[in-house]
Amino acid sequence: MNSGTRLERYDFTSSEVDQLGRELGQQVAKVARLRQEKKDTVADLSERIKEVEARCFDLADKITTGFEMREVRVQASLGFTKP
Repeated sequence: MNSGTRLERYDFTSSEVDQLGRELGQQVAKVARLRQEKKDTVADLSERIKEVEARCFDLADKITTGFEMREVRVQASLGFTKP
């Protein structure tokens, strides 16, 4: 006689269905948390990229124009001298 295995239908017990339902709920919640984490991470990286891009644009403008505007201290003169 040969021994072996074969697939047959197995009906879950109500306890097993409850357990599967709990695990499904946990997994769905985990997916939601991971999607939110992904969204937060993408938002953070996007903001950091914007900051670096802004600096790149600023540097490129300075190189292209060859100047920048700076505040300098000046002394006002009315244009005449005392007699």
